[in-house]
Amino acid sequence: MEKQLSELDKLYYPHWWQKRYQPEEALEKFICYLNTVSQAIPKGMRIEFNAPYGYKSREIFNIYGIDLPNDSPIVIHVHGGYWQAEPINHTNQGFISKQLYKNNVKLITIGYELCPNVTVEDIMTEIVVALGRCIDYAKKNMSKGIYLIGHSVGAHLLACMFREFVNTLSYNDQKLIKSVYLVCGIYDLTPLPKTEINELLKLTDEEAKEISPQFMALSSPEHINFHVIVAEHDAPPFIEQGKLFNETLRDAGVKSTYHFMENYDHFSILEKLIDEDCELTQLILNEIKTKYEDYVVIIQYAMYTLESLYSPSHWSKRHKKEMAVEKHIEFLNSASLNITKSIPTRDNIPYGPGSRQKYSIIGTDLKPDSPILIIIHGGYWQAEEITHQNMIFMSPICHKNEVKLITIGYDLCPVVTLQEIIDQVKTAIQICLNYAKVNKSCGLYLLGHSAGAHILAVLLESFLYNLPNDEQSLIKEIFLISGIYDITPLIHTTVNEALKLNSQNAKKLSPYLVELNSPKHIIVHVIVAEHDSPSFIQQAIHFQVKLINSNITSRYNLINEEDHFSIMEKLTDENFDLMQVIFKSINKNSDKIKE
Repeated sequence: MEKQLSELDKLYYPHWWQKRYQPEEALEKFICYLNTVSQAIPKGMRIEFNAPYGYKSREIFNIYGIDLPNDSPIVIHVHGGYWQAEPINHTNQGFISKQLYKNNVKLITIGYELCPNVTVEDIMTEIVVALGRCIDYAKKNMSKGIYLIGHSVGAHLLACMFREFVNTLSYNDQKLIKSVYLVCGIYDLTPLPKTEINELLKLTDEEAKEISPQFMALSSPEHINFHVIVAEHDAPPFIEQGKLFNETLRDAGVKSTYHFMENYDHFSILEKLIDEDCELTQLILNEIKTKYEDYVVIIQYAMYTLESLYSPSHWSKRHKKEMAVEKHIEFLNSASLNITKSIPTRDNIPYGPGSRQKYSIIGTDLKPDSPILIIIHGGYWQAEEITHQNMIFMSPICHKNEVKLITIGYDLCPVVTLQEIIDQVKTAIQICLNYAKVNKSCGLYLLGHSAGAHILAVLLESFLYNLPNDEQSLIKEIFLISGIYDITPLIHTTVNEALKLNSQNAKKLSPYLVELNSPKHIIVHVIVAEHDSPSFIQQAIHFQVKLINSNITSRYNLINEEDHFSIMEKLTDENFDLMQVIFKSINKNSDKIKE
């Protein structure tokens, strides 16, 4: 016997309110339409299919119109389907490209994983990562602008981006986004736990409210235009929520316009985007200005192997990939040479039985209460040439600014396991905390590069939170530079020959995949280089969102024109942007203590 829908179910099922078909036919007709018209792409249009932005099967996007000029505007579309409808995907949204392509506008359609395989909040994080990748693509091609369209729950997902993500972008990245079109969206999810829809979403009342844009503190850069669009024959709650959400945006100071489109329903309003005379098509095209050029550059992430994506040396613009690491080690050794002869140092202090379990304190002549910067080096937990001793290249600038430097070494894989490395660093940091307490230091600052950033990120799971209050208060800020936070992809690379990770321990040791809990006062800076591997950039964005969702105060910085190695090498220059960020943080906290 067919299950009877409640009246509340019907209210939140848009197919019950359209006038064209029987309710039980409407969704099937819509999906059939999407599949049919998306096969008829404009003649001559080139498409980049299924470019990955993550590791899961639906974490992919299509780029339509890659033969158009580099700087063409880009429309980014996020599909609907109540976060769970498998037949609706990024590829059968491609029909939207017809009118855009005629007007020299590229289209990117974003896919995402579905409930119950992931949560709605997981999907929100996926969209953050995908949009970050799209923005990078737009920057590299000097696009004239990005225009965001979300249909149904796609509108919900885009609206959520204005809680945190968009406002953490750099000024230039924000300026790329011109307009947002929220079409037939749902913005208050609190009724859904009482409906059939929630069988796959599995939302509690509290979770539904937490991920409802209607109840979020949203904000937007002033230049971005919002359009909240509803259809005459949509479900009554969708119409009412659209009207209310538009008012909420305006009350928040967001430039938003409400559009009530007559004679359309929840599905036809999207279907009609194939027509030149459609009101919504005209609205979008009238906001987009295009210019023409003859040359096109396309970023084809799908062409890169996993090995390449996790080999930062492959992405440097300064050296051939075979030379990048060697040149970096040459720099570290040269820049660290003879420093301890000119700056008073306690060198190679053992903190454990391992041959590399040593640390050095550079600047022992400074005042006892001086701030302390602690460095954890990288090298994929296995590179013997990178040590705590050739990490002291920063010390002349630190010493000049009255900051002590402590560099920590640790044993390497495969002699020890990754878990043992993490435990070693915890021991070393505990010793540094004791040193800071004895000397009444005004603050500790932790900096990790690459694998070192991963090790420090692991400390955010519970180590820092479980420290005594007096030790917690000593740690002010953490700088994670070009780190890796989900190490599960490494299982399938040559990096794992020394690490010997399996799926279980890789997940356990991935800070992105575990619950984080850190003292509220500690600020975490997630920093990545423009010419780092795309996977490192993606993981930085992903981890930044993880920190936000874990209520950890964080800052995201993309350092332009640098690569995985130069971003550290430039720390010898006190005018370097990242060096300025570090010293600004140290000086700010030191001034507070003096007051």
